[in-house]
Amino acid sequence: MLALVRASFLCAACLWLAPPAVSASAESLSLQQLSASVFRITARVDSGRTQSGSGVLVAPHMVVTNCHTIWNAHSISVTGAAGAVPAHLVRTHAERDLCLLNAPRLTGIPVALGSTAGKQAGDLIIAIGYPAGATVTISTGHIEGLFTYQGPGRVIQGSAYFSPGKSGGGLFDQHGSLIGILTFKCNAGGPYHFAVPAEWVDNLLHEGHDKNPVAKPASAPAGKPFWQHTDARQPLFLRAASLSAEGNCKALNELAADWMAREPDNADAAFVAQRAQHCNILALIQRPLLEK
Repeated sequence: MLALVRASFLCAACLWLAPPAVSASAESLSLQQLSASVFRITARVDSGRTQSGSGVLVAPHMVVTNCHTIWNAHSISVTGAAGAVPAHLVRTHAERDLCLLNAPRLTGIPVALGSTAGKQAGDLIIAIGYPAGATVTISTGHIEGLFTYQGPGRVIQGSAYFSPGKSGGGLFDQHGSLIGILTFKCNAGGPYHFAVPAEWVDNLLHEGHDKNPVAKPASAPAGKPFWQHTDARQPLFLRAASLSAEGNCKALNELAADWMAREPDNADAAFVAQRAQHCNILALIQRPLLEK
């Protein structure tokens, strides 16, 4: 059995990378309209300090964000072009790192909820959120991988950059539909930015029967999100992503071979095996350069 790999992941709110240029395809969208449906989330904690992130309007007055952006909060506000309004926590899914907020005074047009079904590597993606201390920003990239994890939809790996504060922001496809919520990235850098799927957002939005949610204490849910696990609960695709980002081809090949042996028909295992082969090829190409 392989030893567990401690994945190097940090929330999007903790990292900064230079943004790529917005493509012509992205410019053809109403990016201003999409941006108007993404808000800054500010959470005040008991120590008196504030935490900031982003959130997406997914239904009238209802905003989805990452739970880690409101961790230990005693009050939450949602800020857009019209100013800040109070919000309260309605529903949580700690494992998926998704929290649903109700902001009764919030105005705006909810996003079109899309799906990861039919998406594939190479598809254009657009990331929208609020970097810390700045106005809303837009970056583009492409899907690098899609991974199944405990439920509908697929976790998206992409090259659209995350900057501080964009955790909880929206990941959109070329048609302007929300396909994911920006959540975390690999600490080693590179095109290893991850978003949880829109299918999870749909599940969260429609869980329960409280059509008119009442205020609840703005406390974060107990438990770690799946991407923070470093034990046996850590998804294999995240271990593989960490090893790939670090250029640890040997360990990546071992993980891929073990996974394929146990689950030969698993599409995620096959993808990781391809990634391991690419790592080997890249290492062979770079070796002569490093020896000069």
